[in-house]
Parts: sequence; structure tokens; C-alpha cells
Amino acid sequence: MIKKVLLLMLMITALVSCKDDCYSAPESVYFKVVDASGNNLLENGTLTVNVINMEVNSTTMAGVKTTKTADNRLELTKVGDFNGERNFKFFSNLYFFDFKIKASPVTNGCEGFKIDRVEFENNLQVTQSGNEYTITLE
Repeated sequence: MIKKVLLLMLMITALVSCKDDCYSAPESVYFKVVDASGNNLLENGTLTVNVINMEVNSTTMAGVKTTKTADNRLELTKVGDFNGERNFKFFSNLYFFDFKIKASPVTNGCEGFKIDRVEFENNLQVTQSGNEYTITLE
């Protein structure tokens, strides 16, 4: 009798949890910062201090994790982990600018978000290739 009850419970559990739990994290965003001649400012040491803050609400900013990659880009991780639009501020020893990220829920059956758009302000010259943005500072 106990074996039958355990078998029944196992079968019910299998049927109830047939959908796999999954989460799709948004891809990282990469910034390559160059001068007007195309020189990478991280690589040549000109750009040394950078801080990126995300606006949480009208009075609160939170720091964004950035990593300098081996190929001298700035990787911004988990910046699209929300639904809607958020404002960001980039501060450095050379320049500061504002940008916005618009993200939305993924539609692949998992939970999570995807970055739909990154918009730059301050009349920056920016070119996009996938999730990499080359920002030209003059």
C-alpha cells in the first residue's frame, strides 16, 4: 500500500512540474570608447576613471557593475534586468553622458528580460554592432 501511495505521489509531482523552470538573463552591453581617430581610449590609458549609475527612482541612483574586458571594452552586466525604461549616467575623467535602456520580458516561455534599445543623449556619435556600442568622444 505504501509503495502505491509513493508511486502515485511521484506521478502527480511529475505531472505538476512538467514545465522546466528557466530564466533568461539579458545580454551584457559593451561600450568601446574611442577618439575621433579611432584610438581605443581604454587601451591607450586615456580613459581611466569610469562610473555608471542607474536611476532607480527620481531621487535614487545605484551603481552598475562594469568590467574592462581583455579587448579593452567596458562590459555592463545585468543592465536590462527590468521591464520598461531606465536612465543611466556615465561619468569618466574625460566626459560624461546620459543614456537610456528599454527592456521587455522575453517571449520564449522562460522568465527574464531582453534589451530592446539603448539610446544615447548629449549628441554622442555612436555606432552599434549587436550589443556593442562604439562611442566616439571628440
